[in-house]
Amino acid sequence: MKKLILAAALSTVAVGSAFAYAPNELAQTYVYEVSTLVPGADTSNLTTAQVGRIETVLSSSQYDESEKTGAIKVILELN
Repeated sequence: MKKLILAAALSTVAVGSAFAYAPNELAQTYVYEVSTLVPGADTSNLTTAQVGRIETVLSSSQYDESEKTGAIKVILELN
C-alpha cells in the first residue's frame, strides 16, 4: 500500500513539472545563458521552433562561445 501511495505521489510531481512551462518558453538556465551571450536579447516571445533551436545550440559542445552568440543572434533575427 505504501508503494502505491508513493508511486501516485511521484507521478503527480512528475506530471506537474512537465507542465511547468509552455513549449515556447526557454528554461531559466537558457534565458540566463542567452542574456549573457547576447545582452538585451528578448526571449519573452519566442516560437516553439526558436526555443528548440536555441536549446540545441546552447546544449551542444561543438560550438564555442562566439559561434553560440552568432547562432542565437540569427535565431532571434538580431543581425
